[in-house]
Amino acid sequence: MKSIPVAIVGGGPAGIAAAIQLRRMGVEAVLFEEDVLGGLMAQADWIENYPGFPSGIKGDDLARRFREWFARQAVDTRNEQVLTLDYDPDRRTFILATAHGRLSADRVIIASGTKPKALPLFDSLPEELRARVFYDRRKVPEGEKRRVAIIGAGDIALDYALGLSIVPGHEVVILCRGEKCRALPVLQERIDRIRTIQIRFQVELDMAVPGPDGKIRLAGTHPTGRFGLDVDDVLVAVGREARKDFYSPRLMRLENDLIGSGRLFLAGDVKNGLRRQVGIAVGDGLSAAMAAAGVRDVEGDQ
Repeated sequence: MKSIPVAIVGGGPAGIAAAIQLRRMGVEAVLFEEDVLGGLMAQADWIENYPGFPSGIKGDDLARRFREWFARQAVDTRNEQVLTLDYDPDRRTFILATAHGRLSADRVIIASGTKPKALPLFDSLPEELRARVFYDRRKVPEGEKRRVAIIGAGDIALDYALGLSIVPGHEVVILCRGEKCRALPVLQERIDRIRTIQIRFQVELDMAVPGPDGKIRLAGTHPTGRFGLDVDDVLVAVGREARKDFYSPRLMRLENDLIGSGRLFLAGDVKNGLRRQVGIAVGDGLSAAMAAAGVRDVEGDQ
């Protein structure tokens, strides 16, 4: 089984920045990413707070620039899902398992980001309708007129709505449980200017069943009585949680000790809660890479 100095799990902004920094420092590393490099950044409709782009930039355009930058670095990258990450305390090494085999690493940077929180409301739908409930904006069908319901009213929900609104023929309905959105004012201002986006407030969904003409019927309560809406697709955006589902039970128990001993490093959204910003993730990746390379946070060290 091959052993390497550093393994990086995740190819979003934090993972990309970490891999490039390690390359600059002459430290061998392998980056694992099961999907396209860029992470959640690629789903963002518009990013207006990343330095260097005074007018803002579309998320997929920024992700493409990251990939172009990364491609020039000759980093060992595996387009593989890390199925299990374990730690062997006797050998003092991490073991990464993918469908293609196993690899050991002295240190690991976790830049795996987040995964969406699921809604059990849709579990009882027939399979063909469950296939039209999405947690990733990029998977919502295009090419025909569709009504899409977005469940949630935070930053991600409104950003998804803005991204879908540019698809010809799409009508977007945002369903919000509260009396107002929790999203940034700049997103709400943009939503208010788009006629193909509606927001329904104080909607408490309690049912999802087959509707007429193959649609999904969403039903629930509203201050005025029962609420009902027939849609072609549903996009769920009710929050995200740190993605650590590949951790072995032993690693889950040892995580804090390994972080404290400087063998395991978390970078980006996986550790930042609601502070999911590209700039923060990049800084985290750089910091984790320097720490993994042995650069100590002591004045005078080089």
